[in-house]
Amino acid sequence: MLILLVASLLADPVPVYVIAGQSNAEGYGIPHAQLETIDQVTVVWPGRSHGQEAGPLQVGWGANEKMIGPEYAFGQEMQRHHQSPVVLLKAAWGGKDVWCDFRSPSAGAFNWAEQQMKAREEREGRSREAGAFFNAMVNNIQTGLDQAKVHLGRDDLELKGLVWFQGWNDYCQWPVEEAGSPCGRGIIERYPHNLKHMLHDLREALNASSLPIVIGELGVHGTEVPKSRSGWALRAFRTAQAEAASQLDHCCFAPTAAFWDAQATDHWECHYNGSAESYLRMGRTFALHLLALDALPQGQALKWQASQQGMQTMLRQYPPEAGGLALWGSSIFRLWERAPAHFPEYEVTNLAFGGARSWETLHYADETLFSIQPKSILYYCGSNDINVGEGAADIAERFRLFSELTRDRLPDTRILFGAINRSPEKKDRWSIVDKANQLVAAYCETQDGRTFVDLNQVLEADDGSTRQDMFLPDQLHLTERAYEGFARVMRGALEQQVQSP
Repeated sequence: MLILLVASLLADPVPVYVIAGQSNAEGYGIPHAQLETIDQVTVVWPGRSHGQEAGPLQVGWGANEKMIGPEYAFGQEMQRHHQSPVVLLKAAWGGKDVWCDFRSPSAGAFNWAEQQMKAREEREGRSREAGAFFNAMVNNIQTGLDQAKVHLGRDDLELKGLVWFQGWNDYCQWPVEEAGSPCGRGIIERYPHNLKHMLHDLREALNASSLPIVIGELGVHGTEVPKSRSGWALRAFRTAQAEAASQLDHCCFAPTAAFWDAQATDHWECHYNGSAESYLRMGRTFALHLLALDALPQGQALKWQASQQGMQTMLRQYPPEAGGLALWGSSIFRLWERAPAHFPEYEVTNLAFGGARSWETLHYADETLFSIQPKSILYYCGSNDINVGEGAADIAERFRLFSELTRDRLPDTRILFGAINRSPEKKDRWSIVDKANQLVAAYCETQDGRTFVDLNQVLEADDGSTRQDMFLPDQLHLTERAYEGFARVMRGALEQQVQSP
């Protein structure tokens, strides 16, 4: 017993993630293949309508004992990242909306559309208390944290992030009119206001003002939205979700429409046709988006916001053609000025930025890099991580997260990881450089569309010594001769990737 107590005191806090919302957060996916039990992940769902309220991650944590929601792949990905116990709290109720059920105090009084909707419900004999499920959600999360402590026998739990997955019951009001007034559409227009305030108030209630939050897109009907009134409403609602995410710090919008399975027939369309594959892919993308939001190592800051905003403005003003070649990472690639000439057959866009660390290449990828939809990405990052004391395993893990997030968003995009340079400036830390490169190379060997490219072969002589003609006087950045060598080996790797099945 004493040994267990000492071990728990020395261990990192157990990360806790919340999956909240309505029926799709509950989950209606019906697996047609066996999914293993993951004992390292504990699910806690206070007050659920069936089964136990705490236990290992497995099939049955969805809306009934045969179903899954986003929690399965979410928990799987989080355990893979943390390599230690993880807790998932669920706070979800089907058929609930934000404008009334989850309404929070700072959203204020009902506007004209909400007043009309409420009056209509009352005429029809339907009565409900505004904000009742916001209060229930806060209570469930707080209760769930206490239950998790008892279940694990540990008090060192840390709330690390929240997924908000909801929307159908606000969206589906779009056709409602009262005396010719489009109050249903008014509910959609009011959604960013209501959701922003609800998430703000939730953070306040949990005493977690900077809690990372992912807003999951209402992805029903997929990416091919019909050109009809219902299609307009769906596009408007998805835009409203993204708008809410843009108005909150430490919050992002996670697209899910690409995961729509039109062939599945296991449940209603509002529940993604009951497709377990859809729920698995959504859970995974929620985890990856949260980890990208929360990639900042302890004691470090997120930098280069202004340069990213400037880059994003230029990309909107002068968008490159999709399907090109993008450079992404730190100054080693930013200073590759002749990259377009070295790869003339590609539309080359250099988006690398000086001083980048791996958590910044992960954090900014969604809004900057993915927006141009490159077919191939040349990635270089890690040198600056080492400068601030980061270890090899952390550098490799953040590249893995970047790779998996890219696969989620751009499944056909190839990535070539340029080996972290064994520059003279880092000679006393070459062991970290080498280990990081080894870990990334091992990962790439197991992945389709991922290639580790040994750039150090360009920078070293046959006997392994450093070629001084490859480095500028700062002993870190590179001469034109080095970039010519990089182009040669990168081109060979690109051609080999294209030829691979």
